Amino acid sequence: MAVSGIGNTAASAAAPASGGSEVSREEFLNLLVAELTNQNPLEPMDNSQFLTQLTQLESLQSTNALSESIQTMLRSQQVSTAGSMLGQTISGFTDDNFRVHGSVTSVTLAGNEVRVVIAEPFTIAFDADGNEEQVPVEQALAIKLENVMDILSPAAAPKTEEDPDPDGGPV
Repeated sequence: MAVSGIGNTAASAAAPASGGSEVSREEFLNLLVAELTNQNPLEPMDNSQFLTQLTQLESLQSTNALSESIQTMLRSQQVSTAGSMLGQTISGFTDDNFRVHGSVTSVTLAGNEVRVVIAEPFTIAFDADGNEEQVPVEQALAIKLENVMDILSPAAAPKTEEDPDPDGGPV
């Protein structure tokens, strides 16, 4: 009397309901328990195969945790970079590829995007004689950090008593 492969039936019944190819730790363990429970007692699972599957799962989880840590560190660095632009005049592009200039007044974080906010943005236009003129933009703009092209002026550092004034004397 031949025994059919019960393990294959259990594996297909315990397949993840998520519909994706990624299997969570809990789904994997449920699948493994179902496989062990329903395996053919005359042909049990090979120990090396079992350990290989567990090792692969742990490796995948470690890689995912490392990826999340790197993303968090990158976002923190972007926020720090954007924060260093506060008070500085920058030049950059809006989401619609419209070039604007202005002073950074705040930093926002929406989802995974870091943006700098320009409260009174303006654009540069040229009059009929070819002279540059600043044209105000009607509303504040939040520009993605990666769309900032130039820092046009450094933030004005407050003077302290140790800083000499231009005449050479103390302030």
